Amino acid sequence: MRVQAFGSNAHLIVGYIAEEHLCDSTRKAISPLLDGYSLAEVGLWADKIRGYSQWDYAKPWHYLNVPDGVAIKDAQRSAKGDVLAAIKDMDRRLDDPALNDKQALKEQVYALRFLVHFIADIHQPLHVGRRDDLGGNKVTVYFEAAPGKRLRKTNLHRYWDSEVLNMAVLNPQAYARDLVTRMQPDLAEWQPGEPEDWAAESMAFRGEVYNFQVGEGDVPTRLDAAYRARALEILDQRLVLAGLRLATILDAHYCIAGEAEEPVVKGLN
Repeated sequence: MRVQAFGSNAHLIVGYIAEEHLCDSTRKAISPLLDGYSLAEVGLWADKIRGYSQWDYAKPWHYLNVPDGVAIKDAQRSAKGDVLAAIKDMDRRLDDPALNDKQALKEQVYALRFLVHFIADIHQPLHVGRRDDLGGNKVTVYFEAAPGKRLRKTNLHRYWDSEVLNMAVLNPQAYARDLVTRMQPDLAEWQPGEPEDWAAESMAFRGEVYNFQVGEGDVPTRLDAAYRARALEILDQRLVLAGLRLATILDAHYCIAGEAEEPVVKGLN
């Protein structure tokens, strides 16, 4: 499945949310791995390298193919890897040899960058998509960027990756802060879960993602304002969960016992 990348706004928002929820010792521990960048900024790296042939092997790591009606655990997995396998692998690599070894440091830098990125990716519903339409990449859609404006053409995957948030977000950091505030009443019942759970959550939105009238003949497939509003609601929820889960996983690796509350998860299985 060929897949566009979850948009830069989404990755920045997830990173900003995670940064605000890390314990102090985690911030200090990952500082050498960030190399002067913020956690939000390093989340963009895995997309920036996609044009370099030496990183071609990582392209399948951004998504997971699951047919309709098939449980995640029963899905046929790619031998080249997928977003589930990549998250678990990068999580393990963070516990590799000590940072004073240059090669270990380099591997951990890459592992952190990939982990930050892929945790965001798996929360985008179409990154757990159908193989037959390439996760929505083969579905052409039209939408209004603003009321009364000329219809814009894109594909369903890109619409969810970038277009919805591009229409809503002026400042990713401010949006992240406001998003957590707005969703605070709903966060009391959030569950960290495991990557398989996150993938299943994304897949559960498939009915709503494809809930639009398909155009025929000269009539285009148009995504209206109601569809856009619901897409934004879903994305907002997924972004908050991705940010909190990323922070929880990093704290499980680096937070000093007693500094913060007991980590919600102890790491990935």
